[in-house]
Formats: sequence, C-alpha cells, structure tokens
Amino acid sequence: MKKTETKVIVFDLDGTLLDTMGKPKGKSGIDITQKNTQAYVKAMKKFFEIPEQIAGEQHIRTSGKPMFMQIPNLLKQEKIQASEQQRKNAESYALKLVLQGMPKLFPKTKKMLLTLKKEGWKMIVSSGSVKATPVVKKTGLNKYLDEVLNADHPNQFYKGVPHFRYIFKKYPAEEYFFATDSLHDIEKAKQAEQVLGKKIHCIGRIGTFTKKEWTGKAEFVFQNSLELSDYLKDKTTSRTTNEKVL
Repeated sequence: MKKTETKVIVFDLDGTLLDTMGKPKGKSGIDITQKNTQAYVKAMKKFFEIPEQIAGEQHIRTSGKPMFMQIPNLLKQEKIQASEQQRKNAESYALKLVLQGMPKLFPKTKKMLLTLKKEGWKMIVSSGSVKATPVVKKTGLNKYLDEVLNADHPNQFYKGVPHFRYIFKKYPAEEYFFATDSLHDIEKAKQAEQVLGKKIHCIGRIGTFTKKEWTGKAEFVFQNSLELSDYLKDKTTSRTTNEKVL
C-alpha cells in the first residue's frame, strides 16, 4: 500500500510572498519605497517626527515582529515619550496605508504556490500583521493557501510558538518547513522547536537580509520564488525515492 504523507510549508507574508518590505542598499542606506516599510516610516514621521532612515532601518531589522511591538521599541530607542493612545493612532494610520492599493507580489509567487498545491503541500501563512487576511484576499493568494494566521494581540496568538502549536495540532505531518525573509522569524521558529519538540526546516528569502547574513541561519536560501518550489519538490522526490529503496 502506498504511503501518504502530509507536507506542510509555513510562509511568512510580507517580504516572503509579498514584496512589501524595505531592503538594505549597502552603504547608501535603506530602500524604504516598498509598501509596508513606507507606511511605517510615514507614520513614525507624522506622529513622532522620527527621521525616515532611522524608522526604515528599525522596521527592516525587526521584521517579523508585529507593528504594535515595533513602535514602542523604536520610541524607546529614540527616547521619545508617547501615550498608549498615540502609539495606537500611529499603528492604525500605518495599517490604513498598508491596506491602500494592491500589495506587490514577488514575481512567480502564484506559479510557485500552484506548483506546490499540485504536489499536495499544505500551505499556511503565519504573519506578524493583524491585517494579513484582507491583504491575502486582495492579492488572490487565498486560492492557493490552506489558512492565514494573523497576529492577535488580545489573545496572545503570535508568530512563533502560538502559531506553530496551532499548526502542529491541525496539520499533523512528518516534516515542517518554514520560509521567511526575517532572521527574527528564524529565532521564533527555533524557539518553537525547543518548546514543542518538533523539527522545523528553516528557509530564508534573500532581500531584507543578504545571503551572507543568512549563513548558518537557514538550511536553504532563495531569491527567486521558483527556486523555492524546485527545492521543495526535490526534497519530496528524494524522500519518496528513499522510501522505495527501504
């Protein structure tokens, strides 16, 4: 009898499936033209008069964290006093900007997801954003994904241990893969491994962090979306071949 195996890939959203995160520009500073970073930078400048490059760099370097965590950290860094309501107003303004217009997909993202869907992969988004679901629907990616997990502050349901605990319970599998553009996300995945006792194969997308910065942090790194689907297909093929040999 042929053995069936559930294959699970968990994606970060911004900077991994969507080209919405700012990127380092070598010695010239930070590229803040991408949608999410630009929204964050505008909010920090409007509400707290924080310079664009400072806010942009902090947003990129703390990518993967929900905005309601990033903002207090930035204010503390810049020694700015602000009330909780001021912080909430800034976050609401930034999220409003994020939801305007159409988020930009990385090239070949839908083709990559379709390939994996045909191969039988379960695909889940684990996002640090509280607005991931409407953004995914706008792009049409919901047609390919099995589920989208948002950050839920009141219920302490975040990327990392809480999201992975939910995924492990709902989508039992022999192996789990996690693709992200954020080194912070990798730390969260490693923490989930330790707490929950399951292996998570970490994959890094070059962009927010360079290939050199990914060294030793991920099992595989990619820049083109189809490189990821090819890698996962190879993993499935080699696993199937080994089973036949055994």
